[in-house]
This record gives sequence, C-alpha cells and structure tokens, in this order.
Amino acid sequence: MHFSAARRRLGIGLAAAVVASFLTAGAFTGQAAAAPATQAAAPQAPASAASAGDPDFGPNVLIFDPSMPQAQIQAAVDAVAARQISDQFGTGRFALLFKPGTYGSAAQPLRFNVGYYTEVAGLGRNPTDVQINGSIDVLNQCFPTAQGAIMILALGFLLINLLVDVLYAYLDPRVARR
Repeated sequence: MHFSAARRRLGIGLAAAVVASFLTAGAFTGQAAAAPATQAAAPQAPASAASAGDPDFGPNVLIFDPSMPQAQIQAAVDAVAARQISDQFGTGRFALLFKPGTYGSAAQPLRFNVGYYTEVAGLGRNPTDVQINGSIDVLNQCFPTAQGAIMILALGFLLINLLVDVLYAYLDPRVARR
C-alpha cells in the first residue's frame, strides 16, 4: 500500500506529539513524579526490550520487540495496568512502544488494560507495521455506590420538577386554561 508524503508527515507529527507530551510530563528526562508510598514501584522494562542501540527514555517508557516472549510482554503491561488502576488521575505517565512486528496470536492473544495516562504506540513507518492480536482496553474505575447515589438524586430532581409543574397548573388557573 502506498502512503503519500502528507500521510507520512502526519504519522511523524503524531509521534512527535507523543514525545512532546512525555517531555512536558518529565518522563523522558527522568523527572517523573515519585509514586505515592501506597503504590508499587514503576514497572521495569524487560531486559531484552532495550538493546544497546535503543535510547534510554526513562523508567516509564517500555519498548517491546516481537522477538521477546509474550509472557514477558504480558507481565510488563500488566504491571503498568496494576499501577494505573488506583491512580487513574494521578501523575504517573507511561508509554508502551511496540517495534514493528506481530504481537500475540489467535491461539494466544495479547490482552491488556491501560490507564488514562498510558500511551500505546507502534513504532513502524506505516500504521500496519505493528499488529497486535488481542485487545487493548481502557477501563474506568466507577464506584457503584456513587453511581447509585447520583441516580437517586437525579430521580428526585425529576420528581420534584414534575410535582412543581403539576402544582403550578393547579394553583394558577390561567396556566391550566391554555
């Protein structure tokens, strides 16, 4: 498939935007915010993820290679997800970067969750250079008690408005004649 120069520039622009967002968060410069005492330490990149030619982007950027065992990749992305669950609006930022190739298979798919501030990107020249067989999900942390309380308040507000409308028509006969 042939991609125009404009599309390639767009892809490079998107990659630059991801890098810029991490630079402003301090992830590339090693100035990432310290994790609260209740959280586990930042997940470490697998030993085979970074070769001698790869730059060091810091502890919050994990680079994966298709030659790595899937169990090792799964463990690393699960560690990032576990840290993000209770810190969905915290200061921890992560990037999961995948080198060109295929990850997972139909028999053993690669499935993982990411947090709100986790970037997942393929490092290929074209969008089809990185293929992940499986799923990447973003799950929020909804609290059933809070959702129930909001629903009860909304229902109460609705019933009060209905009661006011009916009483207004009863108390002011001019409205009822229309």
